[in-house]
Amino acid sequence: MSKQNDPSKLSVSVVIPSYNRAHLLRETIPSYIQESVTEVILVDDCSSDHTGEVVRELQVRYPQIRYFRNERNLRQTGAKNRGVREAVQPYIYFGDDDSVLLPGTIPYLLEKMQELEADVVSAIPIYSDCDADMEDLPRLICRKAPLIQDVKEYVDIAHLERTCFFFRMAQPLRVPFTNACVLMKREWVDKAAFDTEYGGNAYREETDYFLQLSEQGAKIYFAASEHAAQINLPFARIGRTRTFSSMWRHGKYDLINTMRLIEKHHWFFRKELGYPHGKTSMKIRYVLNDLWQYFCIFPGRIWSILRRSIGS
Repeated sequence: MSKQNDPSKLSVSVVIPSYNRAHLLRETIPSYIQESVTEVILVDDCSSDHTGEVVRELQVRYPQIRYFRNERNLRQTGAKNRGVREAVQPYIYFGDDDSVLLPGTIPYLLEKMQELEADVVSAIPIYSDCDADMEDLPRLICRKAPLIQDVKEYVDIAHLERTCFFFRMAQPLRVPFTNACVLMKREWVDKAAFDTEYGGNAYREETDYFLQLSEQGAKIYFAASEHAAQINLPFARIGRTRTFSSMWRHGKYDLINTMRLIEKHHWFFRKELGYPHGKTSMKIRYVLNDLWQYFCIFPGRIWSILRRSIGS
């Protein structure tokens, strides 16, 4: 293997948007400083907490950290776009301020990218439930991401509302889009931008971004391996709580943003991915299936909210 293609000789910029996560950064940011990572670009999206102070403290120990602050809140999409503009390395990984990166993930993704001649390779996104989960990450990954044989159970354009990347496979899987935990070649990063018109929680913004790349011929792979994972900290530690208001907001933007996604990319679903239905039919099918999904999980979430309210 030539020096140019040796994963250990390649340089990566990690881009992390952040908003009011000062209480988490000491735990999350260091996990992204792995072999081949020469800079971590943290874009402070006009936080109202002491994010800047914490980052300056971290920079003393980790000089790879570069800090940028937006003068106004641009939300995750705008912050990611700025981070890409500031990055200088030929490979870019997108991280999160409330997630930790499994040790060895960056080298593993670089190795797979070289083997597959891929343009984009993604890790498994994992959501932990409690602090105990964070004490044994390999066990958590195996529990949350089962080993599967039939990929259609998880990735099926005909059922976009159920498509997810919480699984493992024996081999990497080529996909038309993937989750947000990705390593990319810089040349492809510059061919698209995160769409800032996705409202609310920006649901579907990463799907839209990777579809833009697929439409231009990018080779996207999901690594689907326990060796590459990004683990979200437990909701309780992050400070998130489910309320009736948050459930309504999530459901609202789930539908609004997915309708935008279908409007923009239906032609690609139909022409290149063999989706059998027209645009209007795809939207109706998504709405009906999504409502059914919410109907199934709604009682459990209501009970969780009520139990927490009674307990407090």
